[in-house]
Amino acid sequence: MKKIHEGAEAVIYQNNSEIIKIRKEKKYRHKKLDIKLRKTRTRSEFKIMQKLHKNKLPVPKPIECNEMTFEIRMEKVKGENLKQSQEKKEKELAKIIAKMHNLNIVHGDLTLKNVLLTSKGLVIIDFGLSYQSSRYEDKAMDLFILEETSKLEEFDMKKFINEYIKKAKNAKQIILKLEKIRERRRYL
Repeated sequence: MKKIHEGAEAVIYQNNSEIIKIRKEKKYRHKKLDIKLRKTRTRSEFKIMQKLHKNKLPVPKPIECNEMTFEIRMEKVKGENLKQSQEKKEKELAKIIAKMHNLNIVHGDLTLKNVLLTSKGLVIIDFGLSYQSSRYEDKAMDLFILEETSKLEEFDMKKFINEYIKKAKNAKQIILKLEKIRERRRYL
């Protein structure tokens, strides 16, 4: 196994054609709480990936979840993250996120770093902070995070929003919530 990335929540390894994500222990948390949180978050992430894959959204195919070792095995996707790519795919990304939100799944960390550009199109990765929610505000927060983190990139958020409105259920309510989030943010 070859370590390929380490984030705040997990270490990512490559083993042949598979990716293995192992949720890290947090020493500052009580041991029993840490184990419970890592188990539930690992299980939740895997189930969300399964639901998205079953509904034919472009995510890595989930292979196996081991709650005892806090591991998720998934297919390896070849590509570069959208942040690094010269070619931007706002409309394609908007369609994918709209479909995800239509399934009441919120990514939780929707940044261009978590979108891979592959030879077959875009693939969304890292569902460690994802959860199920039908709340408009939760979906709007996904859009707000994308907007804020892509400001310094060559990403056309207006083009993204225009396509998102065409594809997302209750898009008008979600965009109204996005505008309220922007207003609140201005006064912080």
